[in-house]
Amino acid sequence: MPEQTAAIRRAARYLSPTLSGVPIFNYHGLADPVPYEVPAAARQFWLSSTKFRSHLAHVRANGFETVLLDALKDRVVCQVSEFRRVSLTFDDGLLSDYETALPLLAEFGMKATFFLNSATIGQDGYLDWAKIAEMQRHGMSIQSHSHRHVDLTVLPIAALDAELTESKQRLEDRLGTRVDFIAAPRGVLDRRVIHRALAVGYLGVCSTRCWPARPGSTVITRITLHREVQIEEFRGFLTGEFWPYARRLSRGLLLRPVNVAGHLLGILRYRWLKQPFEVSK
Repeated sequence: MPEQTAAIRRAARYLSPTLSGVPIFNYHGLADPVPYEVPAAARQFWLSSTKFRSHLAHVRANGFETVLLDALKDRVVCQVSEFRRVSLTFDDGLLSDYETALPLLAEFGMKATFFLNSATIGQDGYLDWAKIAEMQRHGMSIQSHSHRHVDLTVLPIAALDAELTESKQRLEDRLGTRVDFIAAPRGVLDRRVIHRALAVGYLGVCSTRCWPARPGSTVITRITLHREVQIEEFRGFLTGEFWPYARRLSRGLLLRPVNVAGHLLGILRYRWLKQPFEVSK
């Protein structure tokens, strides 16, 4: 009987391999119901506060420690931790980061990284400088999501560098801390964007490729969570089960023609029509 049990466990490990790396979850808005003014294309990225709370509870119940991206820069330091690690991130600098995410993170004693577009700070529905500073005082990390929320891969070099540096400089000047990471809007990246981001001073560039992140890497993979995500899928991402990642990647391949078409439209807009880059004052 013990031999049969051991054989079953070995078979289970073979059929459900575990991935190495650090899961980095990517959230956007938190609200229930989703505010009516949120565009239809963005509504799928808004989770309920109840679902987010359940995610935090699962992180704690499974013995994970939440860390900021700085902790993943050094591969050796990350490996010696006695805790399994997970990182939580939010994109776009939405007001719900302060009103909903911050109180829940404080309740669970956890921290997160918030990626902001510097052009939208202070606008309706977005964080203002006072709220950003308060989040920072609570131990949250503030990083760049570029200046405007545009496809970086279609910009000429001058406009690309302006997008990368404007956000970094504004955040550093106002908050008095280093901005070492940038999350590419919509997760769209290429080698040129990565090269220019590192050249202007970033230490890491975040994508939305659904895979556990490799500590020490300059390209940081993240798991974007959608409104319909079920707790079983979240738990699988958290604990490194192979099949949730495989299912997400397979769906991404099916959507690839749509993504390619969107990229070509971006090229038409920013290169062929030569839309000028304007830095907001």
